Amino acid sequence: MFIKTTKNSKGTAYYHLVESYRDGGKVKQRTLLSLGRVEDGKLDQLAEAISKHSDKLRVFNLAKDVDIKDTYYLGPLLVIKKMMDELGMNKCLNMIQKNHPKIEFDFPKAVFTQICSRFLKPVSKLSLYDNWLQRLYPKMIDHEIGLQHIYRSLDLLSKHKEDIEGFLFNYDKNLFNQNVDVVLYDLTTLRFESTRTDMGELRQFGYSKEMRSDCTQVVLGLLTDTDGIPLCFEVHPGNTFEGSTLDGIVERVAQKLSIRRFIFVADRGLFSFKNLEHIKKRNGEFIVGLKIGTLKKDIQDDFYDLSKFSWINPELAIRETKLNEERCIITWSKIRAQRDKKSREDVLDKIRAGLSSSKPLTKKFITNRAYKKYLSIKEKSQCSSAIQRKN
Repeated sequence: MFIKTTKNSKGTAYYHLVESYRDGGKVKQRTLLSLGRVEDGKLDQLAEAISKHSDKLRVFNLAKDVDIKDTYYLGPLLVIKKMMDELGMNKCLNMIQKNHPKIEFDFPKAVFTQICSRFLKPVSKLSLYDNWLQRLYPKMIDHEIGLQHIYRSLDLLSKHKEDIEGFLFNYDKNLFNQNVDVVLYDLTTLRFESTRTDMGELRQFGYSKEMRSDCTQVVLGLLTDTDGIPLCFEVHPGNTFEGSTLDGIVERVAQKLSIRRFIFVADRGLFSFKNLEHIKKRNGEFIVGLKIGTLKKDIQDDFYDLSKFSWINPELAIRETKLNEERCIITWSKIRAQRDKKSREDVLDKIRAGLSSSKPLTKKFITNRAYKKYLSIKEKSQCSSAIQRKN
């Protein structure tokens, strides 16, 4: 059935309820009911009248008065709360609150609110207070919390950093699950939209992993277990060399986290024999990446000798050897070799294009990090002939 509009000889339009049917293989129509003259709002009136006899239409009519612009975030908050309960974070925050009876705000809720913000919409604390606080479900967070309370909660977290790390590490530990053998360590840089270095020792210029040398930064070192659960972290000045952060982390692991067997896993940015000595002094073990390109040429030549590898299949080979009496495992992958070759050729093509141009930029070749290992300066002259591709 459907509603059809028809006109009489005077041009007046009417609504009719029409039904289609089949007669002798042909589709025909018949009028079941005249619904009156075509007027503005007539169909809405008809729908409302019919809705009294239909639950579905009644629901649609009620939905017209529903406004969803003021809905709250609830689902993600429930997930985060459950996660914090299982990790012992809520118990830890309540413990800190009890140690500061003069605190006039709900410290656990203030921290919970900031954690939810980081999951849902990472913004500054000021933006959280001004724009996002009212969008979180009111029964789970404190809408009346002041901006000063948010900042104060950060001071408390910093003050109790050691206590929090120790509590969370030992939470729910027993005779059967207390061992943490393997720990993973990595570093990253966090930048500020600022060039000031006079606001404490942490905000400094340094090597930025975001390639933002125009901003001050700090270096963050994070230690986790094999499940990705953080064990502890350290913040270093922005000009700190990656390798020099290892000594402090090893001390923390050995003294405060009571890890019985310590196997340290890190990328090649932290490799140095000095760093390895820090680990061994604490009876630790390690699995770290090795920068073959920084070794002496005769060692590189030996390590790259594929005749000394054991071939697992035509695309993968492995070799076990020693470097300064340390066990060293080297692998060769066809896929990785092809990728590295393409990367080298792309760089060399850019160098050739630059050298063949009428006015090559010598300074660009000298300072470009990607070009340096393929170039050598034969003379101090600034002319293009002074730069040649390495053999």
